[in-house]
Amino acid sequence: MRVGLGSAVVCGGIVLASLTTAPAVGTTEAPGTAAPPDAECDRAQSVPGAFYPGRAASAVYESLFARGFAIPHLATHVPQGIATWRDWNGDGQDILVVAMYRKVGTTQESSYLVAIDPATGTHLATVAVAGGHLGGIAIAGGYLFGQHRDRPSPTEEPIRRYRLDRLAAMFEEAAATGTLPYLGRERGLQTLPGAGFMHAYRGEIWAGHYNADRVDKVYRYTVDATGRLVQKGGSYQAPARTQGILVTSDRLIFSVAKGNEHGRIVVAERRHRLSAARQRCFVSPSMGENMARVGNRVFLVFEGGSYKYQHTTNRIADAHVADLTALRAL
Repeated sequence: MRVGLGSAVVCGGIVLASLTTAPAVGTTEAPGTAAPPDAECDRAQSVPGAFYPGRAASAVYESLFARGFAIPHLATHVPQGIATWRDWNGDGQDILVVAMYRKVGTTQESSYLVAIDPATGTHLATVAVAGGHLGGIAIAGGYLFGQHRDRPSPTEEPIRRYRLDRLAAMFEEAAATGTLPYLGRERGLQTLPGAGFMHAYRGEIWAGHYNADRVDKVYRYTVDATGRLVQKGGSYQAPARTQGILVTSDRLIFSVAKGNEHGRIVVAERRHRLSAARQRCFVSPSMGENMARVGNRVFLVFEGGSYKYQHTTNRIADAHVADLTALRAL
């Protein structure tokens, strides 16, 4: 797949190419390739002095994103999933929940669910949960769903779930007492084809598997009365190395990471096949993870600022935030 330059828009003084027409619907992605390849991502460098540590990613990224809230617990835990919890306490307040894991050798120690006020960036509370990667989390249907651990088989990835009323009570206890309460998950795991990245949109959950080698699939789910996810419709495609996804009515926005090196953001039309979608790709800082939306703001978290990654290209200890309208205009 190739992404050329179409009509341009201007954002922050930078001229950005718009989405361009992809190959015809019948075009098939070559096995083991991602869409689009790195060579076709916009990597025009910004001026020295990026707003984050390390080598600047691209002028496009610099024009769209800015520093957001500081991520706590980086000395002990690694950020992974992030989800929006609307009206979490019944007072109309929205919060962000950041999932963080800790692994010592082969042992998964207690993971964290961290509550952040997106309006102020304040760390509100932290709750401990059973150890697990929690690569993707999403909130819908009265539950927080999260990846339980990495895929144990080629076709199945377990997820766990937490009741929101119990999680809210734990957050309130943690905030009031300054302690670290523990929340147990609901009984029974469910297996999905993938849960390494997740996002909730209009009451549905989108979830997919992180695949380091090739394009993989994303599925949509509804939440039934028992709290189980039920697949809805056919699959969508995600680029290789996708770590996060954000869904809108007409766009799929992917956070793609490449180990310690710079990653990329892919903004694509919401189509089932990448080859049928117009898309725009630009280089992003290293080790980007999942994304969440609050109003018109998009929050992106990074794992590279944690204790585990001392030598990554960009040691980023805070979330980055972008204007959704500007991203969709690419």
